[in-house]
Amino acid sequence: MLLCCCYCCCDVVLVIKPIYNLLKLGVLTLHSRYSATWHSGYILVLCCCYCCCCDVGVFTAAVMFVHISVTITLEDSERLGQGIVTDAITTPVVNTSAYFFKKTADLIDFKEKLQVSFEYGRFGNPTTVALEEKISELEGAESTLIMASGMCASTVLLMALVPAGGHLVTTTDCYRKTRIFIETMLPKMGITATIIDPADVGALEAALEQNNTILYMAAGLSVLHRVSYQSIPPMCYIKLASDLCHKYGALVCIDGTFATPMNQKALSLGADLVVHSATKYIAGHNDVLAGCISGSEKLVSQVRILHHVLGGTLNPDQLREELEMDPNLPAVLLMGGEGMGPVNFRK
Repeated sequence: MLLCCCYCCCDVVLVIKPIYNLLKLGVLTLHSRYSATWHSGYILVLCCCYCCCCDVGVFTAAVMFVHISVTITLEDSERLGQGIVTDAITTPVVNTSAYFFKKTADLIDFKEKLQVSFEYGRFGNPTTVALEEKISELEGAESTLIMASGMCASTVLLMALVPAGGHLVTTTDCYRKTRIFIETMLPKMGITATIIDPADVGALEAALEQNNTILYMAAGLSVLHRVSYQSIPPMCYIKLASDLCHKYGALVCIDGTFATPMNQKALSLGADLVVHSATKYIAGHNDVLAGCISGSEKLVSQVRILHHVLGGTLNPDQLREELEMDPNLPAVLLMGGEGMGPVNFRK
């Protein structure tokens, strides 16, 4: 603006050019309607102070330039009503906490479930939906729900599906923090649990007979890779356990974190739900915390309702890392005589 003071007496062009340069360099960047109003007023005051020795024509030219710049900047940057339209190969990361409706009628239709739309960042995000659909394809599921961590997925699932006074069965090789939650937090809600050896089908049936069991939660393959599974392969065990639990009216949830959906399709074996700590093999690079639940639309929707209340939403930038899974290069977790090979779902 000092340049404006020095040169404004000489020529209209010399008044406009320094203001243009400041806008171009970002010194006077206009970010929103509010900042635009403030900045334009700021520029006009400075022009008035420093152009006092100029004629009226120079001052008017400077004012007109600023007004035009403000208008163009705002109109070019606004996205209201445009939606997201792109031919990009990669999935766009939508960093927003809220969405808009073009008119009141659209909002009313949305609330009356006549129109599908995003509403608030905790309730959904286009980037989230892209990842949920990809994992649903991997698992052969109707629906998938993404959360901020594997523990978030496990705890919200348990609270959503096991009512107060209910009973659940889990195994000794259950993820330790999940087991701590089951043993210390759920009793405060009146929920009891039976913990059995992972391959003891007899103990599972006894627990189902003696209790009104709502849910059986087991690891398709645990982090401990227990020897007890050698007598009954994990896939056969899932089928046996699912048939037995359904006989007694209990749901079956399998932790597929270490088996991965490339190596085990628990839903096709009879399980009702699959939960993953996507932090592990699905993410693959040790740079993301995430969790997911896959299953029928009915069951996942029940969990989603509580998730919308509690939060635990994964940041869209983290979702982008998960979306880098390459379906054409699925390095698979191999189980065989030589043990397990590395897994990397991402490039």
